[in-house]
Amino acid sequence: MRDKPGKTASEHDQRRILDVNEALLVTSVRQHELAELAQRAEAAARESEERYRTLFDLGPVAVYSCDVSGVIRDFNRVAAELWGLPADAGGYPCFRLVCYFRDISESVIARE
Repeated sequence: MRDKPGKTASEHDQRRILDVNEALLVTSVRQHELAELAQRAEAAARESEERYRTLFDLGPVAVYSCDVSGVIRDFNRVAAELWGLPADAGGYPCFRLVCYFRDISESVIARE
């Protein structure tokens, strides 16, 4: 029995098996490459986060971040000192801090 001109059915099947094996090998190599890329990206993200955290925590200026609802989620030591808050006092709504600052400024003005 001949499947293609000049080839027997078993030669054709062997060629198809080789093609499938080659495709599986290429897929395996690509998956390995993608896994390596993902590991490198994760390592770079961790390194970047560590640099950011160091700048955030040890920087000489007050730094804070609020979520979309206006709650301060994180602030550094300098911000806590500036606001007269304990360093672990996260979760203050921004409007409370604004009122806090307004009260401080009114009391300072009243003393003058």
